[in-house]
Amino acid sequence: MPGGFGDALKAVQSMPGISPMYQMYTGASFQSAIQTFAQATNPDKPDKPNGEKGFLVMRGAGARANQFYFNGLPMSYPFHADGLTSVINNNAIRSLELYSGSYSARYGFATGGIINIEGFQKRDSNLSVAHLNAFLTDVYTYRNITKDLNVSVSGKKYYPNIVFGRVPNLIPAETFLADYNDYQARIGWDISENHSLSFQTFGAKDKRYPFKELSQYNPKETAQSFANPPSDADAARLDRIFRTDGIQHIWKPKSSITNTFNVSRNYFNEVTENGLDMLVLDITKIGYPPSLYKRVQTIQNEYFNDLRQIENVSEVELLKRNWKIVFGGQYREVDTGYKGKVSQIDLDPTYNFIHQQLLNSSDVKSVLEGDSVRTRQIGTFFENRFKFYDFNLNLGVRREYYDKSREWKTAPRVAISKEIAYTQSRIFAGYGKHFQAPSDVSRYSARTGNPNLKMEESEHAEIGWDQKIGNFWNIKIEGYQNTFSNLSIADPYAMDPFSRNRDLMRESLDPNADLSLVRRSNLNYSNSMTGYSRGVEVFIKKEASAESGLYGWISYTKSITKRNRNLPELTKQEYSSWLAESSAKDLIHQENTDYYYANFYRDGSYDVLFKNSKEELYDFDRTHMFNMVIGWKFGEKAQIGLRGTYLTNYAYTPVVGSKTTSIQESLSEAFPSLPPVPSSSSSSSAFPIYKPVYSDMLRSARLPHYHQFDLRFDRFIPTSWGRMTAYLELVNITGSRIAVSADTFVPIFPFVPGANPETQYIYLNGLQSLRTEKNKIPYLNFGIEFRF
Repeated sequence: MPGGFGDALKAVQSMPGISPMYQMYTGASFQSAIQTFAQATNPDKPDKPNGEKGFLVMRGAGARANQFYFNGLPMSYPFHADGLTSVINNNAIRSLELYSGSYSARYGFATGGIINIEGFQKRDSNLSVAHLNAFLTDVYTYRNITKDLNVSVSGKKYYPNIVFGRVPNLIPAETFLADYNDYQARIGWDISENHSLSFQTFGAKDKRYPFKELSQYNPKETAQSFANPPSDADAARLDRIFRTDGIQHIWKPKSSITNTFNVSRNYFNEVTENGLDMLVLDITKIGYPPSLYKRVQTIQNEYFNDLRQIENVSEVELLKRNWKIVFGGQYREVDTGYKGKVSQIDLDPTYNFIHQQLLNSSDVKSVLEGDSVRTRQIGTFFENRFKFYDFNLNLGVRREYYDKSREWKTAPRVAISKEIAYTQSRIFAGYGKHFQAPSDVSRYSARTGNPNLKMEESEHAEIGWDQKIGNFWNIKIEGYQNTFSNLSIADPYAMDPFSRNRDLMRESLDPNADLSLVRRSNLNYSNSMTGYSRGVEVFIKKEASAESGLYGWISYTKSITKRNRNLPELTKQEYSSWLAESSAKDLIHQENTDYYYANFYRDGSYDVLFKNSKEELYDFDRTHMFNMVIGWKFGEKAQIGLRGTYLTNYAYTPVVGSKTTSIQESLSEAFPSLPPVPSSSSSSSAFPIYKPVYSDMLRSARLPHYHQFDLRFDRFIPTSWGRMTAYLELVNITGSRIAVSADTFVPIFPFVPGANPETQYIYLNGLQSLRTEKNKIPYLNFGIEFRF
């Protein structure tokens, strides 16, 4: 497929209903916990987050609401940090199962979709493949040691910095580069006709960093960016790894019975950074490169997730080709945690108050100290699969248990389809209920969140028509509606009157801790959020013929996805007044209903906060998603392919004006206890600055849409020992960038439409274009593959 180094798994991003994440990092725990504090210190910003960073959005679900598997074993993420390639070698993939709607009761622990990749258990003959590219090298080998024993090993190394380091002046400043590698290894052993055993290990390592460091900036770029605020893309810097080890045993006592038993461990570790930049208060302290903004502090976070899972799946054919039952279950135990540290701090006394406000805050202290939590989940399922002539019916049920909330949930699943042979048509429909435990440890940690969070829920419903035309064409039209409930969300109103989850041992060692036996604590998160996603998907596919001809597919999705945080909507003044009055009294009981919070105090008073928030567009809502992959095959000699992508970008609340204030006034609003900043002739604290005024219509504007075109040419060269394939790719021909924000306001200037705030861009997942003055050079990719 063009634009993906020939990676088969990349096709997932071109399927209907699939929205890739461009800054692909989990942003786990640390970002979510800091976000809670940021909402209190940035009350003027109207767009409150209603989603989490992750890897893929499938039909409006959460970006971390999906599950990924390779040969039935858990996989942390499917694509590398730049999104160019998958973490599984292309030659190790036998088939791909993508479930974004209703799916089998076997799969659980997800309110979104499932990606299950199946590798080769056995090949008839040995195979070795070496792929040499300008930016990466990958290898694959499969060997039949004996007729009952086989081994396969594969790996990949990506090294764009070696190439682009030769031409640093042609790389745009906003480019992030990824440096990654991955590996897969499998040993398969057919013990007997009835038993087979396999040992597997696979994993990946990713680093992402800005290509342009301090020494690489030139004076022209510096002058152009002097007054620009720091880009939000800075948070895309990361360092992460995952590894999965597993054993699979398959038992076939007879042709109608199959039992699969999997034992696996999946380990994930990620390091991310977030920085705080502020206006330089003393113009004599402007450094190099010159900028009105200065990095005050940088906080680094290390997050880990250690998943151990046991799974057993049994399949029994009761009536050959007419009735099959599938049953089994999974037990998973997860140790997860995070810990932060201040990796950089500006010791200028001018910023002492910032450090005191942030680093001495109990919320931020808890984030920096970190936490680790162990959770347990159980899933059991039973499924009937009936087939009578051209009629198919799957009836399933799944039960899931989550130990933190001590709740069992029942998830019915049903799928029905009818094939009409004489028209080559198929009508299908499905419904399923799905559950998932909170995915972010900072949300259910007793130290930073709410340990009583319940499982999140979703209901998937779909109906569609699948039409074959001749032997090569296929058209599929599908409508869906997914509803979501009990979603976790940052909630400043949820409180525990008795702090039942206190860490008394830790508090006894902290001289500043409140040792009161009875006191309230903020839970920071609740299960208040609901939402829905509905849409129509069209998929048109043309199979490649054995001779020359056209092949490819077109996918289009029209959808709308919304969330309702179901929280009280208070103005800045109302919230400050309520918080001051509430904090001065002893809370003895909080009643949390679907419609209001009622707080009762020891002095006999009470207050009621109605949950009057309204539906708003989802953080990752896209109205239109269009993908086209077309090619022409020239027999066994060559082929040419073109890939096109068009995506509506995310919604936001635009800035419509500005008002005059001063730095001192702005800081005092954010930090009421701030002492006056001393002024001098070189100080900018007395200068007038401007504050943005946001539209009253929330999320009424969208970032500029994104489009991309990739072109690929392959030349097949048969040899006496195998085959060679030489190829040339032009990726991101138009040099398109992805818009990431449009509300970064430069406070020394008033509002100017289209200029302040200015839309911030990054180059898409490493798909940067080179540039020479005003001209852009596409990402040129070429290589050769040897198969023998």
